[in-house]
Amino acid sequence: MKNLPIILVLAGLIAGIIFFALPHYNEYMYQQLLKEADQCFRNSDYENARQKYLKSLQLKPGNSEIYERIAHSYSLSRDFNESINYYKKAIKLAPGNAKTYFNLGRVYEESGNTEEALQMYRKTLEIEKNHPTARRYLARIYFEKGKPDEAIKEMKQAVELDPDAADQMNYVKLGEYLAKTDKPDEAIPYLEKVLSKDKPEKRVYPLLIGIYDKKGKKDEISRIMEKFLSSYSDDIKSYAVTAVYFEGLGNKSRAEEILKSAKDKFRDNTDSYFMLADFYRRQKDFNKGSEILEQALNLDPNSAKVYHALGLNHYEAENYAKAEEELKRAASIEPDNPDVINLMAWMYLTAPPGNAFNKPDEALKLAKRAHSLAPENPAITDTLARALLSNGKYEEAAEKYNENVRRNQTLEMAYYGLAVCYARMGDDKTAARYIEKAVGAKFKDKKVLQQDQQVKIIRDNPGLKKILSGS
Repeated sequence: MKNLPIILVLAGLIAGIIFFALPHYNEYMYQQLLKEADQCFRNSDYENARQKYLKSLQLKPGNSEIYERIAHSYSLSRDFNESINYYKKAIKLAPGNAKTYFNLGRVYEESGNTEEALQMYRKTLEIEKNHPTARRYLARIYFEKGKPDEAIKEMKQAVELDPDAADQMNYVKLGEYLAKTDKPDEAIPYLEKVLSKDKPEKRVYPLLIGIYDKKGKKDEISRIMEKFLSSYSDDIKSYAVTAVYFEGLGNKSRAEEILKSAKDKFRDNTDSYFMLADFYRRQKDFNKGSEILEQALNLDPNSAKVYHALGLNHYEAENYAKAEEELKRAASIEPDNPDVINLMAWMYLTAPPGNAFNKPDEALKLAKRAHSLAPENPAITDTLARALLSNGKYEEAAEKYNENVRRNQTLEMAYYGLAVCYARMGDDKTAARYIEKAVGAKFKDKKVLQQDQQVKIIRDNPGLKKILSGS
């Protein structure tokens, strides 16, 4: 046959393609599919990610890791049944992989099947005794099921396997469970171990502070907060949190020092100025507060937020003319800022009776506008309720106050407002009931009380008299 050599050459070429080129092509396609699938996954496009992962399995069947990725995508899509199905497929292919059992346990737990979750976490620990988090998840279920002793036992095993507290959360959770079972002294060493780290887990701070607060150990709380500040000194919020703690401990000089250092460190961030100015406002040092806010204007001359803060500062200093001036500046920059409009309304409502800035009619217009811009804001709803009350619209005011009661927001103001509404409507019995609720909810707004001294039941109530006198 003349063509036999050509046929043999072609056969060789085809064989080469089948045995050499095709596997390389399949590998290329496999890697390309995985790359595309992973990108879809990162973009939260889980459906397309799954389709590409499944196509990759056609090229390379039996890859347990791909089944895990598909399972994880289903769990993120909240399709727990499919997620469980694919994790089980992954386990069949790689029954010795502790991570797969752990992840399956997490899906069971998230779907509410804690019994199956417990089994998966136990299986994880059978394979990998030192698994970093399985024991903690196991303990969490025990604790939530009302088995604190079993939870504590598991966590003690976890920390014994990690004497250097490489996984700080194990120590934190053990300390938390001990503290919640009235064993604070036993909890302290575990929590202090975390605190000794260069950057302790943030959840250790409230736990230790809670324990030491019950023991009345202010010095220990100060020490802990100094550690918090040094560990998170690059976060401006840590200065605000630490200052509030020192202020609460009565160490106002240290609080001021911390906030000043924040302003120096974050001098280009207006928040640092607000933090210090707000501190001075709480101390009723309004001149210093205004001075700091004026400095903030050098950074941002057109900041409605700064003018709003200046307005609040002057309002609390009872310099109503200056407060109005600053709030009008803020409104000229942001005409639809509900907080600015609301504060203006509140000032017109609470300026002393007879004062030129006591303008209930104008207050009601502003309060309605602010409420139309932010109807879910409880403070703004409270202002509208007060404006309605001040304008004799008692039933409408009561409905607005009840909105905040239903929301469980600003209850002290809502109860007090309802007391005044019912007193104005002649129902002193209901008014008295709401006065007691307001006092119990720590109502203490003197400016509002001053507005209602002509209401006998308000004027004569002993609890409200104490608030007004400051005793």
